[in-house]
Amino acid sequence: MTKSINKQELEILLLLSAIKKFYAIDFSHYKTASLKRRLQYNLEKHNLVHISELIPHILWNHKNFEDLLFDISIPVTEMYRDPEVYAQITKKVIPFLKTFPKSRIWIAGCATGEEAYSLAILLLEANYLEHCQIIATDFNQNALTKAELGIYSQESINSYALAYLKAGGKYKLTNYFMKKENMMQIDPELRTHVSFMQHNLMDGPPVLNTNLILCRNVFIYFDRELQQKVTDTFYQSLTRGGFLCLGLKESLDFLKQKRFSNYDEKYRIYRKSFDSN
Repeated sequence: MTKSINKQELEILLLLSAIKKFYAIDFSHYKTASLKRRLQYNLEKHNLVHISELIPHILWNHKNFEDLLFDISIPVTEMYRDPEVYAQITKKVIPFLKTFPKSRIWIAGCATGEEAYSLAILLLEANYLEHCQIIATDFNQNALTKAELGIYSQESINSYALAYLKAGGKYKLTNYFMKKENMMQIDPELRTHVSFMQHNLMDGPPVLNTNLILCRNVFIYFDRELQQKVTDTFYQSLTRGGFLCLGLKESLDFLKQKRFSNYDEKYRIYRKSFDSN
């Protein structure tokens, strides 16, 4: 018996099929509820009514596709979001990293860069940034372009000041920015320690020899199959004893095979076994 499907679900399937075939990006493992919200937002923005209208809208205009991609990927972030997570990284993870002459850090799903710069500042204050290679990735090129510029509003930087201190910051957050007209730009020297790269977690390769991976507020948009696949990628990426930080909203409780130990259960910081290959 054929499973019933409503018109909107069919429209979504057709749209995702078109995106996969034409742009080689597979959104089929994104959670349906989240995907519907983002598609509806894009429809309203362009004064469209039906999801199926998006198919010619994005196939015949690449800028429209980039706009839809930006909306689906939800590049919403901020500096020192959940500052207590950063505080635990400062107290429990960075001291371990400092036992190595060099460390490689992967910020997966970096959006417009705030999380990467947040960590870079804490590493600088721990006198270890010079020994770190920070790789920040996202599949959304528009978001990466903004991240590379590192330009944010004065109001947003001011609003992050308290979270920075709660995260273990030692000075003033504005010390790490320069005024650029009515905006604030990350210090160029700090910027040189972060490499932004396009990478798709859905099918991208591991970032090998990584000591720490931060991937926060990303898993919540994936179905269980994709969560498992991405976790495999992270496992392959990490060195023995490497850390995976998911933050407060996600966990690895779904894993049948316990490939990570709970390094900090409350803040969802995991560690790859030293016995792993």
